[in-house]
Amino acid sequence: MIPTPTPTTPSVPLCTSNIRVINGESQGAAGHLAFVLIFNNVGHTACRIVGYPRVDLVTAAGATVAHAQHTLSGMAGGATGIATITLAAGASASALVEASDVPQGSITNCGSYSLMVTPPNQTVAVGAGTAMMPRCEIQVHPVVAGTGGGMH
Repeated sequence: MIPTPTPTTPSVPLCTSNIRVINGESQGAAGHLAFVLIFNNVGHTACRIVGYPRVDLVTAAGATVAHAQHTLSGMAGGATGIATITLAAGASASALVEASDVPQGSITNCGSYSLMVTPPNQTVAVGAGTAMMPRCEIQVHPVVAGTGGGMH
């Protein structure tokens, strides 16, 4: 006997467009800065977001100074693993960016630079408004559900 096929629900597509980057909460203490990036689904249908955003620090002229290192978590928080998050229309996920303004090694000045952010699963970078971060020990953590970025 041939089994009857079971109807399947189409999987929710990856968020490859219709994601707006919004500046979230920031905090700083003892030479350490943390900043939340919020990824809002401005589309009309649900999509999935997973992994790390790409975060580059750039000068006013647009030259890349540093790429944020992908790490699960840091001093201010982050994630315990990489999760797939389904975003309904209008819903948000977030990621935490952390850096130090204390020079290390051959870097004598950590500076303060603008952020260019490429949301996970996308290829086009967008500015993060007026957000600025130093380049020392710059890292970004994977997206998590909600708007807190996993910040403690």
